[in-house]
Amino acid sequence: MTGYNALSCGYSGDFRRHGEIGVCLYELFCFCRPYDITEGARQEPRKPSFLRRDDSDQENPGPGKATVVDAAGEIYGDVANVAARVQTLAEPGAVLITARVQRQVAGLFVAEERGTHALKGVPEPTALYRLVRASGGGRRSERRQLTPLVGREDEMTTLLRRWERARQGDGQLVLIVGEPGLGKSRLIEEFHSRLADTPHTWVEWSCSQLLQNTPLHPIAEWGRVRFGGADVPAERRLAELESSLAQVKLDSAENGPLLAPLLDIPLPKERVLTLAPEELRRRQLAALTNWVMAGAKVQQVVLAFEDLHWADPTTLAACCGIVRRSATQSA
Repeated sequence: MTGYNALSCGYSGDFRRHGEIGVCLYELFCFCRPYDITEGARQEPRKPSFLRRDDSDQENPGPGKATVVDAAGEIYGDVANVAARVQTLAEPGAVLITARVQRQVAGLFVAEERGTHALKGVPEPTALYRLVRASGGGRRSERRQLTPLVGREDEMTTLLRRWERARQGDGQLVLIVGEPGLGKSRLIEEFHSRLADTPHTWVEWSCSQLLQNTPLHPIAEWGRVRFGGADVPAERRLAELESSLAQVKLDSAENGPLLAPLLDIPLPKERVLTLAPEELRRRQLAALTNWVMAGAKVQQVVLAFEDLHWADPTTLAACCGIVRRSATQSA
C-alpha cells in the first residue's frame, strides 16, 4: 500500500523496525491510550456535556432536576427543552446523553443504550444513552486542528473491516508500519472518528524513546491519567481501581494488589504482595490481560499502542499476552 511499509493483520515479526502503531481488535479491537473523566469534561466542545437527574432537593420532590453542563455554563438552541424532556426519563443519579453527545464523547465512557424516545418539541425521535463510568480512553485529535485525510481509503476500509470482525467477537490485530511523517497517527485519528456512532472504549498506551528501559511505563502513565496522580489521595485511587474491577466482575481483593503497582497507585503496607519478583510479574501481566478482556465483554474495546517500536520488553510481553487471548477467547 502506497506510503506504508505494511498494514498487516496477524503480524508476528519484529516490532522494533520502523515507526509503528499496533492495533489489536477484540470485542475489543487491539489499538491504544488514556483518559480522565474530569479532564474530558473540561475539554469537550462548547455544547452540553451531559444531563443528570438529581433528587437530592428535598424541597422540590418532583421527578428531578436537569443539569446542563458545558464549558461556559451556557445553554444553546433547543438544549433547554431537550434537557427538560430527558431529565424526566433519567433514574435518580443516572447520567443520560443524546446520540449527538454520544458521538462527541465516543470512546471516553462505557455507555448503555436506552432506546429511542419521542421528546415533546423535538421533531425527530431521540436515541439516549446512559453513561455507566469513564472508560479510561482518550482522544489525541482534540490537541490540534486536523487536515483532511487523503488517499487512505484502502487502509481505512481494512481497519473498518477488521473492526466489524472484532464486534462479532473475533479478536483482531493490525500493525501499521511506516517511516515518521507518513500519517500513521492521522490514520488512527480518522479511524477513531468513524467509530463515533458505536459505543466503545478507546484506550491508548503511548511508548517513549526516552523510557525504553522503564518497565511498563505506558501502562503506569495511563494509570496516572485514568485514576489520578500524586495530587489524588492514594486511598481514593485504589478505591476507584477496585470499583472498576468489580464493574467488570473481577475480584478486586485478588486483582487490586496486582494491578495497583502497575498503575502507580500506592498500596497500604498490609496489602503489598510478598512474592518472588518473577512470580509477581507473571501474575501482574495475567491480571492486566484479564482486566482488558473482562472490559471487552462489557463494551467493545480499541486498544492502540502508540510508537510500539519503543516499547520496553515487559510492555511487549503484556501486548503479546493480550493479543494471544484476544485471538482465542470470544467475548
